[in-house]
Amino acid sequence: MVERQFIGWDRPFLHLAAEWLLTRKERLPGMVVVVPTSQSGRRLRECLAKKAGALLSPRMVTPAWFLRTDDPDIAPDWAERLAWMETLESVDDWSRYQALFPEAPEADGNWSGSLASSFHSLRRRLQENGHTLAT
Repeated sequence: MVERQFIGWDRPFLHLAAEWLLTRKERLPGMVVVVPTSQSGRRLRECLAKKAGALLSPRMVTPAWFLRTDDPDIAPDWAERLAWMETLESVDDWSRYQALFPEAPEADGNWSGSLASSFHSLRRRLQENGHTLAT
């Protein structure tokens, strides 16, 4: 069952959250903790390790984790990267995008694959923080 707790804000939240979780140490492996960013999840895991040593930490997820789906109408990650590659390779006139690409990408090599992966990663990081490429 989902349980929401108010831990307070009289001290830095990282330490409050770590202490609250450690009082439930035996339940940690089965918990899912929603954190605002993957970086904050990493910091919380580090704090737990410093306070308690080796332990099985809870699963740390960002709000974007709840948006993942196996819905066949939504493109998987590989299809998104492929779509970026095809879109990038179809650009003939890069002058329109000069602010983003001061020099046009070279036509040969795997430039579109690495750039598509970068765009995919950027979209994921933005999504973790509640943004889209448009914002």
